[in-house]
Amino acid sequence: MKNKIQINTLKNTAKKAIDSTHSTVSSIASYTKDKVNDAQQSVVKAIDANGNGQVDIEDFIILGLKTPGVRIQREEFLRAEFMKKFPKDIIEKAISLTPAQAGISIEDINRIADQVIQY
Repeated sequence: MKNKIQINTLKNTAKKAIDSTHSTVSSIASYTKDKVNDAQQSVVKAIDANGNGQVDIEDFIILGLKTPGVRIQREEFLRAEFMKKFPKDIIEKAISLTPAQAGISIEDINRIADQVIQY
């Protein structure tokens, strides 16, 4: 009978230890997940220059343009990139308005942007 009581006591103690360990591990996992999420949100908040809630190439371009010493002459840049494929009147309209308003497709704009970024 005494051995049976000791075995039951041992079982109960082991069960409590297992439950306590499970609870502790769950708490640590939840805490870690929250901290990782907080860190991720902080990074997105710091780098999301265009405010769309995502970190993408546009954010790095905007941050680059805000960096002291980095200057792009818009007119020269657009003229140089678009002269390879578009007539002068479209280029002038792209410079005075925007490339999209000048009738340059988003696919062409993205293709040119990708080539510039890769260069």
